[in-house]
Amino acid sequence: MEGALIFISGLFLPMFCYLAEQVVPKPEVVEEIFKFILVYFLVKFIDHGKSRIGLALKLGASFVITETLFYFVNFYLLGRPEIVVIRILVTLSLHVLTYLILINGIISRKTIYYLISLSFAIVCHFLFNYFLRG
Repeated sequence: MEGALIFISGLFLPMFCYLAEQVVPKPEVVEEIFKFILVYFLVKFIDHGKSRIGLALKLGASFVITETLFYFVNFYLLGRPEIVVIRILVTLSLHVLTYLILINGIISRKTIYYLISLSFAIVCHFLFNYFLRG
């Protein structure tokens, strides 16, 4: 049951991020703050101490599925739908990494680690976007 909750949470999160990014056009900041809030409540109510990597994989995969669906239209319009496979693999690694960073910070239950993990996740996401754009 909790596995389904985790997966569904990850599926819906990009929709909220997309709406927020219309107001604040900084995807790395918006996405990581929303992911932080989701992870905070999941860790608080569901015990995942022994499966941090599993939690990060479930959340990262579900996030990437929805995010890719949002951008698929752009790939199709550009005439390069084959980029979808590459994008899924590359962004999956980014989102799993940032979820792991956030999970470890939140599990610590110390405010300073919350801030450090959120900041580090935002920086990783920013660098990813910066180097991807070239």
